[in-house]
Amino acid sequence: MSVLLVLCGDGRMMNDRPLITMRHPDGKLVAEKAIEGIFPDTYDKIFYVITEDAEEKYRVGIEIREILGSRYPVEIIKLKEKTSGPAETVYSALQISGVQGEITIRDCNNFISLPQESRGNYIAGLDISRYAHTVDNLRSKSFVLRNEQQQVLDIVEKHFCSDVISCGLYGFERTSDFIEAYERLNNSHYPIKKLYISHIISYLIGYSGRVFHVVDVTAFEDWKTQHAWAATQRRHGVYFLDMDKLDVNNEHVDESVLKMLQSLSRSGGRFVMYFREELDESEMLAYLNGKGIHVLSVVAGCGYSDVCKIVNNRKKLEQIVSEDI
Repeated sequence: MSVLLVLCGDGRMMNDRPLITMRHPDGKLVAEKAIEGIFPDTYDKIFYVITEDAEEKYRVGIEIREILGSRYPVEIIKLKEKTSGPAETVYSALQISGVQGEITIRDCNNFISLPQESRGNYIAGLDISRYAHTVDNLRSKSFVLRNEQQQVLDIVEKHFCSDVISCGLYGFERTSDFIEAYERLNNSHYPIKKLYISHIISYLIGYSGRVFHVVDVTAFEDWKTQHAWAATQRRHGVYFLDMDKLDVNNEHVDESVLKMLQSLSRSGGRFVMYFREELDESEMLAYLNGKGIHVLSVVAGCGYSDVCKIVNNRKKLEQIVSEDI
């Protein structure tokens, strides 16, 4: 049986809510977005690991089951309290679930995409020397040393020693390997205050002769900090564009503007475009989408006022009414 274990036990908060229950800008629950790119349909069971406190305060497990339960074989594992670290979270979840055989462990603090389904002993890695975007708070990552055959030589926590960082997805061919390594490391002979998955893998490579491979991710989006989450929101923002002032109209399209809009679209941006002049809205929409620009709507004949305001709550509407009357 193939099992995916999704770790939500650290209770990471964003805007006074657990990150796992937030909505990604594309509308999906973060709990789903975290597994979307790693072939979730190929697992026999998907266990989300939460705390009893998160369930009581925020109904985390109930929300995950309601939204994902009809599409995926989801089960919830509730821990009595927060653990000392990710490795203890996995160990406790394995004790509760009784899972044996092959297991995949997934952190819920980012989005990644794999080129193909992966099994066995592996680490999903991101080559930061080739990655086009900034990685938030690099010092908090795990760094993976590998050889030319993509074999993992070691994985080191929070120490700059490689161009490859772990992306929070780990495969173990044997659950028993994880349990044995954790029990050996979780004692006074190894003065490690907080055990990470990286410590388990490093031990298995160095002392048990296990071979792990690096699987290069094809897409990466970090949500681990408030700053990183805000950057994700910006990349997937909805932009309202006055197209006449950007030199785009029924007869003329500025190529430099198109290139910038294409770049924003590739990063997740969406557009509502309005024109003062009357034009064929469906024709313009088809033209722009054909250029790789993700346009939600084209609105023509908006008039010549320079006042443009976004109203997204009742208070703003009341303020505008009181100012204008």
